[in-house]
Amino acid sequence: MKNMLFSLFLAVGLASFSPTAPSVAAQNPAGQAAANKLVFKFKQDLQGWTGGFADYPPGQETFYELTAQSRPLPAEVGKNAKGFFISGNNHSDDLFMFLKRRVTGFKPNTTYRLQFKVKFATNAPANCVGIGGAPGESVYLKVGGATLEPQGEVQENLLVLNLDKGNQAQGGRNAVVAGNISGTNSNCAAPRFEFKVLKNTAPVEVTTAADGSFWLLVGTDSGFEGTTSLYYSAIQVQLVEK
Repeated sequence: MKNMLFSLFLAVGLASFSPTAPSVAAQNPAGQAAANKLVFKFKQDLQGWTGGFADYPPGQETFYELTAQSRPLPAEVGKNAKGFFISGNNHSDDLFMFLKRRVTGFKPNTTYRLQFKVKFATNAPANCVGIGGAPGESVYLKVGGATLEPQGEVQENLLVLNLDKGNQAQGGRNAVVAGNISGTNSNCAAPRFEFKVLKNTAPVEVTTAADGSFWLLVGTDSGFEGTTSLYYSAIQVQLVEK
């Protein structure tokens, strides 16, 4: 259900993330493809990304402390820039926090292999113990896509994603695991934000709709029963026709 999701846009600059292809949104606000490479640098415009949540009981947004909004980056990584802040307290031991965006301009009814590069700020320390799992190693970043818009739907009093993302460390038909959110800091008592870049080693496949469009999906699947907060900074997607 769309009304069960939090949806906000982001505009954030990222000078160190500078692929050769120009921003898709800068060329076409509808998000059309340029040479099968999509680059979202989020510096001056919203670029169409929205945030959402799944795997929690509907109506419990306040209890789960769900937040998705544009915020200034933390002082330790920020340079007068903003990031897509997304956060939640994982009371269900399975919270999924995600970003999504519709893109167009591809061949209709065609399968593509997607290779993601995602840069985000995380304060999850490495090699630490947490309830249900580690705050870093037990929170898995997943990337993928689908013809169908990613959104929550109620099943047995639980809001679940309408796509197959797998569960925690396992990927699914519509998303694969790119890694976890642990940083390099190993001081469990003093977490600090730092940038991390993840890429999926196994490509994820998506088939476009009849109009040549599909949805991108980036999110975290958590086995850590605590609060996870991330600032997404940039997303790049390379597409290869199958």
